[in-house]
Amino acid sequence: MSINSAMLAGVSGLVANSSAMAVISDNISNVNTIAFKRNRADFSRLVNSQSASTTYNAGGASASTRQLVGAQGSVNSTSLSTDLAVQGNGFFVVTPAAQVANSTPETLFTRVGTFKPNDDGYLVNHAGYALRGWQVDSSGAVIGNSSDINSLTSINVNSIADTASPTTSASITGNLKSSTAVSAAAAAVLTASPGAYNAATNNMASGAVQPDASWQYQVIDSLGGRKNFTVSFLKSGTPNQWYAEVYASPSSNITSGAPLVQAQARRLLALLNGQHRQVWLRKHLVCKSAKAQPALVRLPNLTPILR
Repeated sequence: MSINSAMLAGVSGLVANSSAMAVISDNISNVNTIAFKRNRADFSRLVNSQSASTTYNAGGASASTRQLVGAQGSVNSTSLSTDLAVQGNGFFVVTPAAQVANSTPETLFTRVGTFKPNDDGYLVNHAGYALRGWQVDSSGAVIGNSSDINSLTSINVNSIADTASPTTSASITGNLKSSTAVSAAAAAVLTASPGAYNAATNNMASGAVQPDASWQYQVIDSLGGRKNFTVSFLKSGTPNQWYAEVYASPSSNITSGAPLVQAQARRLLALLNGQHRQVWLRKHLVCKSAKAQPALVRLPNLTPILR
């Protein structure tokens, strides 16, 4: 064994370990890189031919780097609903964002799923590539040939119609001040028909009567429009008794076959014998939509809970 052979063997070991350290360093530095696949260094022995049994030629060692492209990375939750991840085999099909309008854009593949809408509505990841996919019908069936990659289109969220979820019921919880003075307007309530107001001269919806307390809330119609409703309360001359009205704000938000205010005045009884009471205001309300087709919002159960 020559001195040269011994020195070369030592150098090869240093080089191999240096390569392994570089691999480890690269893995650590990319721990937060989206879709990064870690690498691994494998060591192997170098064997030299031996010319005689009385001498030995050192071969040393070498390190080869393996890219673990088949390994599954961790899937983490985010606050953005358009962030995507691939579990198992597969890639996202993307194209450069500048080519989304081209008839034949470049087709690329990536595991980076940090997509969010750009100014034009296309889902683009942080590397600048737009997501592509197949169009589907209302049942989820693919339109066209799902095995033809050329039939993919760039996904634009502005072209996807949302399905609104209309409000079907609403409830409120609150406290009514027991020390409130009895309103003079409460005397106009017909005792023979509890809860009935004179719609022309005695109601809170029109502003003719000033409520003792009011709460306002929003509901959603079937087209996603927002409508405001108000629950107003008027203290009765009877202890622990209040009157309530539920009405639209403004009244143009509502269409109804029957007079709205007259139909939905109700008495509320609170804290009878120290017990909490729950009272239901039942009224079918039909919301008008600002869009072309009519939209319905049904509020069968409006539930003030008095404590």
